[in-house]
Amino acid sequence: IFLLQIIFLSNFVYGEELNFESEKIKIEDKGNIIIAEGKVKAKTKDNLEINSEESEYNKKDLILKLRKKVKINDKNKGIIIFANEVIYDQNKNIIFSKGETEINYKNNYKIIGSDFTYDRNLEKISTPNKNQTNDKLGVVLNSSELNFLIDKNEIRAKKIILFDEDNNQYKLDYGIVNLNTNEIVAQNAEINLENSIFGNINNDPRIKGKSLITEKEKTILYKGIFTSCKKIKNKCPDWSLYADKVTHDKIKKKIEYK
Repeated sequence: IFLLQIIFLSNFVYGEELNFESEKIKIEDKGNIIIAEGKVKAKTKDNLEINSEESEYNKKDLILKLRKKVKINDKNKGIIIFANEVIYDQNKNIIFSKGETEINYKNNYKIIGSDFTYDRNLEKISTPNKNQTNDKLGVVLNSSELNFLIDKNEIRAKKIILFDEDNNQYKLDYGIVNLNTNEIVAQNAEINLENSIFGNINNDPRIKGKSLITEKEKTILYKGIFTSCKKIKNKCPDWSLYADKVTHDKIKKKIEYK
């Protein structure tokens, strides 16, 4: 096993240190390219631990390319990234994953998708692609164009489909989810309530609204429509209620409107 220590001076005139450990290390381009193979391990001073099977480090551009069984552990933020291909731009302090990626956040949330960008300076994880976020309580959130703001513990995304712990389904054109409080603020919302919520499993209770605010004990939709009629393709429900404000009381399991 070879141990290589690289010291460089960045464009911002500060010292940084990167330690490599692997089964094979090859030096090219007069020492500017370092290629490592076999159980590659790297570590930075700011607690970023990196593992892969292959790596290529460009000392001039401060670019680290990682391939095969990549694992990056940001111990300061509790973020672990798993992928098969990753690029770490040390100058910008940004990590890019290519292809299928799994991100574990403090063992509370798992984000699955592809082509993520983790900006360590902005404390933001993002992807333009479809993705899925799971929490340890079983709540599942599917979305696209995800932005996870780490410092706020907040997800902002489009085309959200969310199942809560009561198996109610939320469809949101755009939403902001506070992971600390589980509160949601959204535009153009539809909630498909669990069928048996009002005692009849043959019903399809649902609410639509122009905007939504959901808290732990209640959900409020503005400019809302509610019905519990069975869904029949190409047929309008037999009845529905229109109101400026529709409230779903999750504890009492009832709908209020005004």
